[in-house]
Amino acid sequence: MIKILYRFFFIVLLSTAISSCSENYEDIDPSSFNQKISLRYDVKTPEELLKSYYIDSNEVSLQITVSKKIIEKNNYQITLINERVDDDAVRKEKIMMFAKFDGTHWKVNEIRRNWKCEGGRGGSTEWGINECP
Repeated sequence: MIKILYRFFFIVLLSTAISSCSENYEDIDPSSFNQKISLRYDVKTPEELLKSYYIDSNEVSLQITVSKKIIEKNNYQITLINERVDDDAVRKEKIMMFAKFDGTHWKVNEIRRNWKCEGGRGGSTEWGINECP
């Protein structure tokens, strides 16, 4: 009986630890960006796509890294992290985009955003969507 309780406690503890590691995101409607990008033929790579979204809307000095993951043929998960955000309460900002390339045009299905707050100010230093004080 005690072994069963220990196993149960261990499973509950493990599942809590795993579920607390998942990130929350703010969803952004991609329709206006899809309209804008439908007129462009010069954007050929996933990295160019995400940079054209983010840099056009942020006219500050940026320190960004962009990575891509192929989900399936011509479908990508693209992630941009800006480490120089124009907000003294926010340490980093992340944009995640899910998009498909048909050989000529891009279609963005999802855009997600989250951030990390600066430490020592009472906000979360983990990726999330809570307000940074």
